[in-house]
Amino acid sequence: MDISADECFVVAKQPANVVALHPVVILTISEHITRTKANAPQAIPRVFGALLGKQSGRELEICTTFPAIVEGFDSDSPTIDMALFDKQEASVKRNFPDYEVLGWYTEGPAPSKQTVDLHQQMLQRLDAPVLLMLDAAKAGTTESIPLTIYETTLELIAEQQVPRFVEVSYTMVSQEAERIGVEHVAFSSSATGAAETSELAKQLTGQYNAVKMLANHAATVLQYLEAVQAGAVEPDENILKMVGKLCTRLPATTATPLSSNTPSVDDDIAREMEDTTLINILASATQACHALESMQQAFSKANLQSKSAMFDNMS
Repeated sequence: MDISADECFVVAKQPANVVALHPVVILTISEHITRTKANAPQAIPRVFGALLGKQSGRELEICTTFPAIVEGFDSDSPTIDMALFDKQEASVKRNFPDYEVLGWYTEGPAPSKQTVDLHQQMLQRLDAPVLLMLDAAKAGTTESIPLTIYETTLELIAEQQVPRFVEVSYTMVSQEAERIGVEHVAFSSSATGAAETSELAKQLTGQYNAVKMLANHAATVLQYLEAVQAGAVEPDENILKMVGKLCTRLPATTATPLSSNTPSVDDDIAREMEDTTLINILASATQACHALESMQQAFSKANLQSKSAMFDNMS
């Protein structure tokens, strides 16, 4: 069935789903649009990606995203690169096994013919994918976020089921780590003076100043020791004792070992890798022992049933 380019694809109906949206989703989509626009400043930013999260009945929680590729976005038949899509999905699920693909996102003010073509391809993977559209052209011109979420509904037109979109209201939910990141990004993007800084920036600045001061003091001590070693400065026993006590309190870790008792960075990394590998091997061995025990119990049960059936036949 041919779809007209100027056809309206949004219908006014009562939505069936309740959507909760994490702010990190908006940040990653905005970053995707910004990166695409920077690579092609004169072109319209065409972005496509998947929405992942959790679903419980009619309640959807959109937690994260990953970008994907569409061949011929502005053509009459845009095509999703499903091979790359599957790889990206598998990569995310290795870290978040309880997440599932809930829908997809793109840029624009409203669904278009290309949007419907891509949505039909997503309908081959999902029963009712949601669509998130972020209008980058309105960014900074309105107080609210130019973002709209649609759920899928099917209408029978000319004896064919055609996807239509129903706008869904959403609520913002976040975790503590997300709130810190969003607050930092908000201040970084809108700061007009030195007074407008986020709590994270203040904390990192304090840590940086402390490390810088420590490095300056360590350089001063090193210059004194080099001067004493060269004979340019008379040695002070009290200062040398204090430096010696400080050295004994700090673990000496260098790129190359100073002595047989001084570990190097490579030795520390190798030891950590060995410990991690050993833990993984022990976990695999434990799982194998558990599987072997289960198989042994099943074999014993089957053997007893077989012997019981044989005695019954003999009697």
